[in-house]
Amino acid sequence: VQLAALAERVREYSYRCWRMEVPLFNPQNFNRREDDIFAGHRAVALVAIPEEIDVDMALDHCVEIASRHGYKNTASSTGPSRDSRMDRKIVVLAKRA
Repeated sequence: VQLAALAERVREYSYRCWRMEVPLFNPQNFNRREDDIFAGHRAVALVAIPEEIDVDMALDHCVEIASRHGYKNTASSTGPSRDSRMDRKIVVLAKRA
């Protein structure tokens, strides 16, 4: 599944979506290893936050994925109604790139 398509689907449930991409190797790792055993590979994640939550934190390494239909969308007929979204969580889905 492509990240943009997944973000579009998650947006149907009134989430804002960000793409986060970070290297698997951290040169400041705990064991002080200098060789990148991951050969430069990166982790890609979809960060999804309910629209009703004000994002008041730095989302380092994140780029918001705009909707095909504009910046913000509303719940579709397949998504939950506003009243049923009282206990929503922040979602992070990740895979190795």
